[in-house]
Amino acid sequence: MSGASISSDRQRTPEIESRWVLRWLAAIIGSWLLLWLLSSYRDRGPDVPTDLAEKSGFNAAQAEVWLREVFEPEEPHPSGSAANLRVRERIASLVARWGLEVVRQETELARRPGEPAFPLCNLMFRITGSAASDSAVLVVAHHDSVTTGPGIGDDGSGVAIVLELARTLQKEASPRNDVIFLLTDGEERGLLGARQFCAEHPWAKQARVAINLEARGTSGPSLMFQTGAPNRWLMELFAKHVSRPRTSSLFFEIYRFLPNDTDFTIFNRAGINGFNFAFIGDVVNYHTKHDNLQNLSRRSLQHQGQNAREVLWALAQADLDVPREGNAVYFDLLSQWLIWWPVPWTLPIASGLLLLTVLFTWMGARSQIEERENLTLSRLVLRWLSDLLVLLIAWAITGGLGHLLSWDARLRFPWPLASTALLLAYWFTAAALLFGLSRAIGPRGGLRFHAVVLSWHWSLISLLLALLVPGASYLFLVPGVFLVASLALADCRPLNLSSGLALAAVAVGAIWIPNERLFYDALGFAFPLAVAFRPLIACSILVPWFCQIKSTWAWRIGIALVIAAVCFAASAIAQNRWAA
Repeated sequence: MSGASISSDRQRTPEIESRWVLRWLAAIIGSWLLLWLLSSYRDRGPDVPTDLAEKSGFNAAQAEVWLREVFEPEEPHPSGSAANLRVRERIASLVARWGLEVVRQETELARRPGEPAFPLCNLMFRITGSAASDSAVLVVAHHDSVTTGPGIGDDGSGVAIVLELARTLQKEASPRNDVIFLLTDGEERGLLGARQFCAEHPWAKQARVAINLEARGTSGPSLMFQTGAPNRWLMELFAKHVSRPRTSSLFFEIYRFLPNDTDFTIFNRAGINGFNFAFIGDVVNYHTKHDNLQNLSRRSLQHQGQNAREVLWALAQADLDVPREGNAVYFDLLSQWLIWWPVPWTLPIASGLLLLTVLFTWMGARSQIEERENLTLSRLVLRWLSDLLVLLIAWAITGGLGHLLSWDARLRFPWPLASTALLLAYWFTAAALLFGLSRAIGPRGGLRFHAVVLSWHWSLISLLLALLVPGASYLFLVPGVFLVASLALADCRPLNLSSGLALAAVAVGAIWIPNERLFYDALGFAFPLAVAFRPLIACSILVPWFCQIKSTWAWRIGIALVIAAVCFAASAIAQNRWAA
């Protein structure tokens, strides 16, 4: 905010001042709501073509034909079962109908030494490329299921996509590289088929990159949640060729800590790089009888197949023998644009952000002291420490909400039925605590005073993540850039401090809010502190505004936030019922 703006703001009456702040807060919350609506719409996935004869692109309607032909009647088909044998024979018959030769890799393998061995049979077929090189692209899904469900999402959807990709690619111009289509067995038994393929089959030595297709639910956007290393060249290719990207380097950072593996884990250990795709919506259907054709989202099938086709064609035409190096930090915006930069840039950007924060703190302190605004170093340090204390207290209380609600056994399940109400209870609880505690603890000042303190928090966390977890650094680095820019342009027109801080808040919304539902699908409510952390950090961007509201309005807003949190928590408890 300019010096003139500060002077004029100080001349406002408390009532006018609060209304001015509330207008900014309303604009920010409105932008967050709009971003949530847009991201929810985009996460529905692309439309499914209705014309089965359509020549270009991927067609989920045609893939569904293969899905029904291979997996009906819907029944569990675990490795070694008669049902699994029938599935394999239907796949082989279908592929042979298209003139492709099916190769079987049969063996028996135990998950661990001393355990019984399972009969396994991988199915594979290939399309020969035009290049002299023997480098190949591997496209993978697994054809076995668990014993508790028919496995239409996991991984019948992947099998259907592989079949449709093979059928359409065979009819098109010959790719540069060979394409190997592999349908593994024993994935649910411990990635056994992939292990056997990499250990024994000669085609494994030709594979340079892999595209793995998975599901941990029956709906949701197709997420590219894992790559190998180096991945900078893969993300350049992904950004150029994928029309509807839904990915983030954060996904991989989270996935590393989960007790989950896919066939891609085995390929990656064998030195085969590539992409791992999955959709994870309606995770409550995962590995149950509800993982069926009725519940499978055709939009998810379309999105997954479309992503696989776009990266497959790009990889099939690429020179796979060129040496690669370097990793990337990356994330999508509204499943429309992919933003990425090389990992080595992250630490210099974060360091520069911290240095600029120091510079603008010093410059602001000098100018404010001259104007007798009390923006002194001691008050800034005290406010920084008090804000840190506020975050820790609010985090403990909001995280405790999960334990408080878990008295009801239905809410102990990681994926309760009324998830939206429960998520909103966390968000309103976090906002209420930040609102009240930030006003009660520590010295208060003007908008610039709190913006400086907030910039310290975000730039320090950015630096810490750049050092320890670069893939997650963008969550703080991008909003931090906007925060520091708002301080730099605080005395410039037309972009003053108010609008600069509002842009930083919009940046937080654009990066954090679209992934809130995905966090729930991935982790559920099994980790209350992780659930509480997200709304607390996002809402912390509003603290400078919270501290400007006068007492009369503050009481009204605080009570409204508490009532909203209680109502949504009660709604979550009332709506959750045991389901089949």
